[in-house]
Amino acid sequence: MLTGAIEVYANHAVVIVGSTAWPEVDFGGGSAGADDRHVAIRTRGQAAHTRVSIWQNTMPLVGHLVFDGELDLDDYTICVGDIERIGRWTQRIDQTGVQQVIVRVDDPGNASRVKCRPGDQRRRRRAGASNERGSGTFQSSHLRAGKHRPAERARSCA
Repeated sequence: MLTGAIEVYANHAVVIVGSTAWPEVDFGGGSAGADDRHVAIRTRGQAAHTRVSIWQNTMPLVGHLVFDGELDLDDYTICVGDIERIGRWTQRIDQTGVQQVIVRVDDPGNASRVKCRPGDQRRRRRAGASNERGSGTFQSSHLRAGKHRPAERARSCA
């Protein structure tokens, strides 16, 4: 679900998405770079505005994936701004702390549309745990037995 959007006019063709504290590191010359709290995305710069959309829970899988990693976002807030610190926009989010963040752009290195989804908090997975649907013991045993079909379920209940 789309929870916020802003159009950023970036004089130096870099938009920062992440924590409210501004970064003090050099992100290099790629289409995107990151530290533990921010993602720097190379945009069109002075050519036109860059639209940054913040999504919650689900996000369209449109564009190129430029960042899929963990960021430490404080105070239930995500911040979007230009590298010169002239314009800045913040939005409240559901979680605080280290969480998975996905960033997609329409044109890597020359982005005009950026989609960002802060998401699940980092969770340590148990050894041998699966991320696939139906991996639980109850669901797996019912699927193997064919009890996911309505006719089979009716016969097993009778």
